[in-house]
Amino acid sequence: DALDDLPELMPGQSASFYVRDNELSPYQNYLREGSSKLTWHTASTHSQKMMRIIEASGYNINSVRHLVSSGFSSSYSRLEPDRPSVTMTVNFVHPSSNKCIHPIQNRALTPREGARIQGFQDAFKFCGSKTQVVKQIGNAVPPILSRVIAESIFKYY
Repeated sequence: DALDDLPELMPGQSASFYVRDNELSPYQNYLREGSSKLTWHTASTHSQKMMRIIEASGYNINSVRHLVSSGFSSSYSRLEPDRPSVTMTVNFVHPSSNKCIHPIQNRALTPREGARIQGFQDAFKFCGSKTQVVKQIGNAVPPILSRVIAESIFKYY
């Protein structure tokens, strides 16, 4: 739900406009609320070796053990399209990190995809360089979780 309405990208490409406006899920409608332009949907460029790893990747490191010499069980692995996402980390744009390869496309996640998985609406304004924005997204408490916690606390005050 968080990603499949975004334009497809090849490594190194970016997109600033939505390509699909119909048949959106309730979550996609929520994410797009107040936004007419897509920002931070820029895919990292990968080396030829990394592209071989990405193309061979599956849902855990076992798919690429013949291509990498080390890594945790979830390193160099794809998000699973029909399961909840794992926790976003500050390294989610690097394929060697925790399940941060796009579920279908052969590339790492974009900052926008990470932000959507975290629950940031597309209209949210991030400031700084790509590295700084990725760190902000990866270190954030998901906004939806923050709201639920705040509403629970508010009931008692």
